[in-house]
Amino acid sequence: RIACGRLEYDTQLGNFELDGLPLRLTAFEWRVLSTLMLRKDAVVERGELLERVYEFNADVDSNSLEVIVGRLRRKIGAEMIETVRGRGYCLASGSS
Repeated sequence: RIACGRLEYDTQLGNFELDGLPLRLTAFEWRVLSTLMLRKDAVVERGELLERVYEFNADVDSNSLEVIVGRLRRKIGAEMIETVRGRGYCLASGSS
């Protein structure tokens, strides 16, 4: 299990919990959040997240990642995902 503030990720089962309750995610949200969680406190490049989310599909909307991140922020708290301009995103643990 990986903890990041109020968020926990069971890497074996692939489940997320927020404040001890199961967190419901879409497949795209799960891919983004699991990538950020595995590299918490580090900047994950935007291109790497796009690769993880869409695998090898090159025909993606340039705004789609921002939409996914926006949905995740509403689910886990906006303060948890930091935008690093020109680079990507960082899951800030605060007090893990």
